[in-house]
Amino acid sequence: MNKKGFTLVELLAVIVVLAIIMIIAIPSILGTMRDAQKGTFKIYAEKVLNKAQERYQSDIMLNNEDYKLDNRYYCYELEDGLGMTSTGNYRGYVYVDLADHLKPVFRIMLSDNNYSVDNFTYEQLQNTDDYEKPYEFENPCELAS
Repeated sequence: MNKKGFTLVELLAVIVVLAIIMIIAIPSILGTMRDAQKGTFKIYAEKVLNKAQERYQSDIMLNNEDYKLDNRYYCYELEDGLGMTSTGNYRGYVYVDLADHLKPVFRIMLSDNNYSVDNFTYEQLQNTDDYEKPYEFENPCELAS
């Protein structure tokens, strides 16, 4: 008698092989997804800092002091000060420390659902991939006013 089909043992062997492949592949895929999320967060943070630098230069040239908190700081919120509508769940601020008038220091406070940075300069963003867990920080634009 010539029966066509697979035996139970053959089907179980295929299921076991597929399970082993998934056990090996899933952590790698999840790691790649985490790296992509970190990269996206870093790129967005750099974009925010670049936009803040442009806005600061424009404010200085036009003598606009709408976002100047005192003689030492400018503070920009993402949507209000920088005009950046968030495509994700980004919340944050950039403040410009004018302690050294020759070289203002731009610091970013940014958070989304996965990561956050607090008081990072552009150089710090470039030199790390170790971002903190997301948290809510106080608005420096409101604190200093």
